[in-house]
Amino acid sequence: MKSKFNEYVYKFRQMNRNISPIAKYVYGGLIILIFIALFKKVILNPGIIIMIIAMYFAIVLHEVAHGYVAFLNGDPTAKIFGRLTLNPVKHIDPIGITIPMILIFMGSPFVIGWAKPVPINYSMLKNKKIGLFTVAIAGVTVNFINVIISTLILKIFFSQQVIYSIYISLMQGMSINIFNIQNGLALFFIYFIFINMALGIFNLIPIPPLDGSRILEVFVNKKGKQLLNSMEKYGMIILVVLLYLNVIQMIIEPIFNFFLKIIFSIL
Repeated sequence: MKSKFNEYVYKFRQMNRNISPIAKYVYGGLIILIFIALFKKVILNPGIIIMIIAMYFAIVLHEVAHGYVAFLNGDPTAKIFGRLTLNPVKHIDPIGITIPMILIFMGSPFVIGWAKPVPINYSMLKNKKIGLFTVAIAGVTVNFINVIISTLILKIFFSQQVIYSIYISLMQGMSINIFNIQNGLALFFIYFIFINMALGIFNLIPIPPLDGSRILEVFVNKKGKQLLNSMEKYGMIILVVLLYLNVIQMIIEPIFNFFLKIIFSIL
């Protein structure tokens, strides 16, 4: 078991080293250009900074949850690679960080992103079926817990007037004074609700490498598992195409709005 685990660790490290230096420079240049383009938007609407912070915590906590539950189930891979941390450098995924920045730059009302998947060696899990299910569902569970906690914080510590004025300003695309501590904090928790809910629903879509495919894998037969595994190499391309065609937005939006109505009826 130990030699098999060491082989897995070696392969993972080699995979990270095989990224072309040219690809790294091209990606770095692209990120710099996007940051420059976003700078003007941030000046005009400083609330974007709050959104980026909220998105960071939502995405990273999602991935750390996967790694931590895998660790509890007997797989120390995420811990060995230093992924049980809030350090953003450890979690950055090139496509997952580029797409949300492009969507923000384009002024899209729907912004989604993701982190680099936490390395998990499923052969190390103590109970394969229960282990796979709990690891797969850990991320979205944390997202929905974040939604509940943020809703309670807004309900207890902020007035309806503050919450609704910020929400209306967001819907109308108006700038919000984030340097007012009350406004800044309320905006953070509202964004945190939006992003965690969208991220949770998004990850339940059963297309690899999203969590929904891992959850589905527990319940399908051998042919179903083979189909999901065969989709793995094309999954990211499928997702990018569906995002471009607004199909993902059409799936998420009605579910998102349904739960948002429930949340605002509580507030």
